[in-house]
Amino acid sequence: MALLTFRVIKQSPRVRKLPGSPLLYARLLAGFAVAPTVVAAVAQLYVSHALPELPWVSLAWRERGVPIYLSFAFWEWVTCAVFSLYVLVLSRTTEYLEN
Repeated sequence: MALLTFRVIKQSPRVRKLPGSPLLYARLLAGFAVAPTVVAAVAQLYVSHALPELPWVSLAWRERGVPIYLSFAFWEWVTCAVFSLYVLVLSRTTEYLEN
């Protein structure tokens, strides 16, 4: 996916009009796709450090008032949505470039 992103960005006429390097834009776009996974890891590190007695996943989270954005399940769904959007945009763009 990352290689396809670099190819699409490099060939896109829209990106050529923007100031700066197309490589920078490709890195930003690939970073956007990976960001939820990184945030999920940071959230889990925080939970394991700040609340070590909290079980991995259970209803105890709700009872203890832990915010949903610290839940691994929340970031799984966010990552799924971001990856789906990313692949959709990437596929539409490659289709546009091939025609």
